[in-house]
Amino acid sequence: MLFTAESGRLAPAAVTELTQQITARLATSAGTGTASGGNGGAAGGPPPVTVSQDGTAALAVLPVSGTDATENIEVIKTLRAELRAQAPTG
Repeated sequence: MLFTAESGRLAPAAVTELTQQITARLATSAGTGTASGGNGGAAGGPPPVTVSQDGTAALAVLPVSGTDATENIEVIKTLRAELRAQAPTG
């Protein structure tokens, strides 16, 4: 998932909130059709959110576990809507 600043750089508080939200999602281990897995930035693994060098965007990789491509599309649409609704200001 790609997050971008409304203007300028992402605020540190926004990055912290995004990291908390993504870490919580990575910690879930629900069945098919949900975001699951990941290590939430555990030692030796990738960070849950990577901020661009210029600070205007952040990237989070969230695995999905749909049973086929069509189901994955629906899972991703739902995930995007949920993350958009929970996105911090800035």
